[in-house]
Amino acid sequence: MPDKIKTIPHYGNPGKAIANNLSMTSRSVAAVPVLKKKEQGDPVLQAVWVDDPDSRYFFWDPLVDGVQWFSDKEDPDKMFFKARNKESIEKYGHLEGIGNMRPRQEWVKLHGKDPMKKENPVPISIDELRMEQKKNLVAFEDFFGKGVERYERLKSAPGRLSKETEEDRELFFKSKYINRQFGQRDDDDPSAPVNYKAVMGNEQLWRDPPKKGLYVNEIDLAAGKITADQNYGAGEEYDDRTTKKKERFNNSEVFYQQWKEAQKVIKGEVSKDLNILRRAHVSGDGIPVVKAVKAWLFQNIPEYSENKDIMFTKKDKCFFALLAAANCAAAIFLIADHGREMGIAGIATITLCAGESIEIVFEKA
Repeated sequence: MPDKIKTIPHYGNPGKAIANNLSMTSRSVAAVPVLKKKEQGDPVLQAVWVDDPDSRYFFWDPLVDGVQWFSDKEDPDKMFFKARNKESIEKYGHLEGIGNMRPRQEWVKLHGKDPMKKENPVPISIDELRMEQKKNLVAFEDFFGKGVERYERLKSAPGRLSKETEEDRELFFKSKYINRQFGQRDDDDPSAPVNYKAVMGNEQLWRDPPKKGLYVNEIDLAAGKITADQNYGAGEEYDDRTTKKKERFNNSEVFYQQWKEAQKVIKGEVSKDLNILRRAHVSGDGIPVVKAVKAWLFQNIPEYSENKDIMFTKKDKCFFALLAAANCAAAIFLIADHGREMGIAGIATITLCAGESIEIVFEKA
């Protein structure tokens, strides 16, 4: 008789949604858990098989759509899963448990494909997992404190730049960047969104963009929305007459300059107010922040799933922790520097989306 499965406290090793496509019919099964190889630029720590010495089964971390997968150490091809929250029990309960253990290929037939076909899983120890979990949770508290401090600064922010600083930034943008509209737009709809690519450098760099000093964003004035697609700063600095020193030319200023350009192009029923900033990708110092937030969610929110969007308000610690990432801090700079012009006075919600994009909804001025 197989030994009893330990109920392992799940703190979450925040990983990409490894086994996706988890929507199920009444008699289907979740995707086979996938071990994704480490790739440069992956925004999260890898999902892995974990070796618990007190059990005869490896377990998969993190949870996948609320379920935890297990494989037999003596015969890893044999797999089963346990539902870990109310929603997953309702969706997958009829197929969970040791009694439903079956060969990998049978799970593949139920799912329709084998995303792990070319993988060679190497389990990590449970001690390694716990160390990583602890590190992420400690980091979360640090990010939370930093985010609170950043948001508190907004209370004293003027919401408008001095005339000299505004002129200096606009001159720097127009003289140092090639900023052009690109791609298709619906000429039959004068309010259709426009896409801009700004590159710091010459014409050749615009055609063959560098890895830094590149900004590609969509401006939708009808929806009052900026979708930040690619934004890779090069540490640019401009001469500021107000502070009488060189200042950082932030990503938020590129958003603002492109927003102004769009107002010259987009006609029809449009708003001059900004409602939403969507970061299509998490990158740079945002990677450890999102990783830490997911670790906290896995520990504290049993129903949390990486395959679903989760929205935070100022009542949530995750709201402030996410503000520690530069990907979100740009929203604070927009409010502080251009809040009056863009009709924004604060942040209402921050949503961590499935796929790790982030959507920020502003409070009206």
